[in-house]
Amino acid sequence: MLETESLILRPWDESDTEDLYRYASDPDVGPIAGWPVHTSVESSREIMLLRADLATSSPQSYTLEKIQQISKDLGAKTKL
Repeated sequence: MLETESLILRPWDESDTEDLYRYASDPDVGPIAGWPVHTSVESSREIMLLRADLATSSPQSYTLEKIQQISKDLGAKTKL
């Protein structure tokens, strides 16, 4: 986790599900990022948990948190 006065960069957490769904269900967001529009809160939860499982040894998915609301999703790859 990286924290400054105005920004928190941290891995996704299951408590972010509702915010992720609101963000990812927007048809103007997902397709331009290369992923389909989320169709339900449960599908957002499953996707988030899958990404969290894949990232347990080396986190690759982060969220920008500000004022307790998810604003964006960042993808990062580690060099092996």
